[in-house]
Amino acid sequence: MAGIDDKVKAYIASIDSSKVKKVVCFSSTAILPSSYAQVRGLLEKQNITVDKREFHCRGQFKVLHRGRPNQSDLELLRKFVEEIIPSSNDADKFV
Repeated sequence: MAGIDDKVKAYIASIDSSKVKKVVCFSSTAILPSSYAQVRGLLEKQNITVDKREFHCRGQFKVLHRGRPNQSDLELLRKFVEEIIPSSNDADKFV
């Protein structure tokens, strides 16, 4: 079964939950429609809050989805990040 990389799992396990307010997931996968549920499950075991919003796009694996993520995917990611990260004018609302 396809799943998230062991290095990602180890990184999540190493996170100090006292230093993390909330996590927003973004990913690229070749086979899974999203890795959100798997990542959320691991983060919640660490007592880390996970935002319901996520960004996902296809990723290349061997010949599958060749060239992905591509420039269009990166532009969609940029727009997603702009929605997630507050402007400097709104930053005080999120402290």
